[in-house]
Amino acid sequence: MATQQKSIILTLPAADIAASTRFGTALGFKLGPYSDSKWNVHLEHDQSFSIFYTTHAMFSKWLPKEREIASTKAVHEMIVTISVGSNEEVDALVEKGIAAGGTRGPDMLADGGNACGVEEGVKAADHPMPHSKSVLDPDGHLFEVVFFNMETPEGKKDEN
Repeated sequence: MATQQKSIILTLPAADIAASTRFGTALGFKLGPYSDSKWNVHLEHDQSFSIFYTTHAMFSKWLPKEREIASTKAVHEMIVTISVGSNEEVDALVEKGIAAGGTRGPDMLADGGNACGVEEGVKAADHPMPHSKSVLDPDGHLFEVVFFNMETPEGKKDEN
């Protein structure tokens, strides 16, 4: 008997499955085995992580009766963060998401990195900062694309 590998699947409501599919595949996700173009799309990053976009009608059936779908135009329930291997990959992936119907998101490090636990007054040269940009999918879910540069100015791995 084969055992299933543990994985994380984010299920997100979508107003337009085709638009969500274009956006997800532009970010490098592949169509998964549980896709039905009418009701849902299963987008796999790898065997351990995927996103399952489903129609509002279907998503609502899974919620407790007293709950409703949050409007991502007014509130955010989470940020989906995708890490990549270089600054250039960050920029390219965000541009692909925009070209596929997404919109540019907020500057995730507008405070100079303080939200990442970097103390005020610490120079970026003393603590490598991530390169981060964001893009909103067609439904308003926020995707951050980030490169964590783990090299210190001396070229050594930062062990902190």
